Amino acid sequence: GDCAQYTILLTKIPSQYNTGSKIKQWIEPKFPGYSIYQVQPVRKVSGLKEEIDRLKREHLLRATASENHDSEKVKALSSNIEEIQKNIYLLKDQYESLDACGAAFVTFTSVAAAVQAANTPLTTGDTWEAQPAPLPDDVLWEAICRTPQSGTAREGIRALTVALITGMILLWAILLAAGGALSNLPELDSKYKWINGVERLPEGVKAIIEGFGPTVWRLLLMLLAKPLLRAICVGTVPLSNSTLERRFMTTYYIFLVVNIYFITLVSTSIILTIEEIIARPIDTLKVLGGEVPAVSFPMIHYIILQGLASQASAIARLDGLAIALFYIAIAGNAYERRDAAKPTRFEYGADLAAVCLIWTICMCYMTVSPLILPFGLAYLVIDFCVRKYNLLYVHVLHFETHGGFWPVLASTALNGLVLGQMALLVIIGLKQGYWEQLFLLPLPFLTSLFNHYTYMSGKPMLSPQPPLATAMELDKRRDPYEVKKLLQRSNELNLWKQPCMRVDIAHPLKDPPSIAYLGGQEGKLSSSLTSLMVDEKFVSYL
Repeated sequence: GDCAQYTILLTKIPSQYNTGSKIKQWIEPKFPGYSIYQVQPVRKVSGLKEEIDRLKREHLLRATASENHDSEKVKALSSNIEEIQKNIYLLKDQYESLDACGAAFVTFTSVAAAVQAANTPLTTGDTWEAQPAPLPDDVLWEAICRTPQSGTAREGIRALTVALITGMILLWAILLAAGGALSNLPELDSKYKWINGVERLPEGVKAIIEGFGPTVWRLLLMLLAKPLLRAICVGTVPLSNSTLERRFMTTYYIFLVVNIYFITLVSTSIILTIEEIIARPIDTLKVLGGEVPAVSFPMIHYIILQGLASQASAIARLDGLAIALFYIAIAGNAYERRDAAKPTRFEYGADLAAVCLIWTICMCYMTVSPLILPFGLAYLVIDFCVRKYNLLYVHVLHFETHGGFWPVLASTALNGLVLGQMALLVIIGLKQGYWEQLFLLPLPFLTSLFNHYTYMSGKPMLSPQPPLATAMELDKRRDPYEVKKLLQRSNELNLWKQPCMRVDIAHPLKDPPSIAYLGGQEGKLSSSLTSLMVDEKFVSYL
């Protein structure tokens, strides 16, 4: 158990409730019988954060000067550090007088009280919204301070997000369709005079361009799409890293399905049958249906190239190595060199969306082109082995999902199965198998119902808080004295304040302490305090 199980997050708090006592006075009548341990408003600490960043920079400069044996510069920087530390202590003392962000963390003395409070509607208007608190390490503090208070603003953000994602999908669809034309070089050579000479290329070169050109173009566009889509998802103001990753995974998966599957299917089918369609326009649907199995070969090329490129990159991590070597080369001290060598974070959203895309492609083509299944299976097995190893031994986890990705991942996979069933119905219809369509029609509906059932069954995993019955059992089993120590320890560590409030001013380059938790059958307090691995000698002169 951790402090998040005892805490809820209140948002959309009116500006006049800018202290913990005022918020507690307002919410206590809303939660009769619940014992509130503390109320911690979220405050705007941009000035303090700037001073902390400045302090870290001065420490790094002093460490570099010390390694270069520049005693005069070390002395000057030490004087600067002392002045900055005084400013930071002053700002920390003024924390309670800083402007509030319209949000607060409310900690109760029992898990059951927190669970009930998180599910209690506080008002019918557009204020005072309660939800389970994310884990302290999972909170996106900047997002909490940017959360729009009015419903109109939130609806505007949603509408803008949908418009941006739709625009990106349409733009990428055009670019991908243009890249698909590389699969028919003779046609391009005859229509566009500025690329004359393609026919004079060696047959081997033309085969490589026609076979892998569209796929390489597709991969390059997808690499560019990821940071853009993530920026759009950040703009929706998610309150935790895990929520952001789940939202990005769903968005990126939809983007991939539209631009990799549908655009490739339509554009390649038309390219392969354009002359026949022009000759017999009345049979367009029948002609397109006959070419669907042939479109599986570009998909096989995509799976092979994805497997060779992404999995080989995940194993060797050459891109990360090159970046790390560059930063190590320009580092000025031991801390910067050590920091540059740290492994990158695990990209839950992007990796799982790519896996779900391969699954969806296999589901859509398995009945019309079974040859795709061995390639898809090989990709999924290799991806599982590589990602599992990297997740356990290589990547740094900056937050825990505690199984929160499972219901989203299972739902996405079942949606891919539904899409494959609908694709089968369309293909059978294009081949005029109307009776077969009639018998297969219930399949997507039954799978969707099962998808809804599995998602709702796993939905409690999306919350850091347990169900109410489990919460009551936890309260009975745990020692109240140990729970009190846990809440006191969480308060001492300032876990419900921004990370800049947890920085050790004497050693600001060390990571802030992480959460304390209750472990074991008896619920004894344990400490999971973690800090950056820094040599004692190095710490001594920071």
